[in-house]
Amino acid sequence: MNNEQQLDIQLEAILFSRGEPMTIKKLSAVLEKTEAEIEEAITILKQKLENRGLKIVTLNDKIMLGTDPSLSSVVLKINKEEIESELSKASLETLSIVFYKGPISKKEIEYIRGVNSSYILRNLSIRGLIEKTTDEKNSRSGVYKITFDLL
Repeated sequence: MNNEQQLDIQLEAILFSRGEPMTIKKLSAVLEKTEAEIEEAITILKQKLENRGLKIVTLNDKIMLGTDPSLSSVVLKINKEEIESELSKASLETLSIVFYKGPISKKEIEYIRGVNSSYILRNLSIRGLIEKTTDEKNSRSGVYKITFDLL
């Protein structure tokens, strides 16, 4: 496996695990590659994801891994089930952390829980129980807080 292949695979893994947009500059720093190398890896990854359920979504200088818009009906069906089902113990734990410690960053939530919380935070956001806003102390990062719907 050559470096270019490895770079697009690393990029895919990071975008998948992150679950939210990242800047090319941040990816460049994390992967210790130039922005041009990152952009080339993005192009390769986009080609590999053709005719697949996942796509690279680009907005300004940020990219993320998302689902193919043509599959929205299938994705909405499963999301509807998630919204209508009861909250799991992990979701309740995460919600209580946001409730008592919020506004709180994803990194702090994951430190308290000891596990990746991206999926649960997304699920709670979809349900309208929490929302991500800009951190007043650091405008480049986000924090989670409860919504009025929860109250």
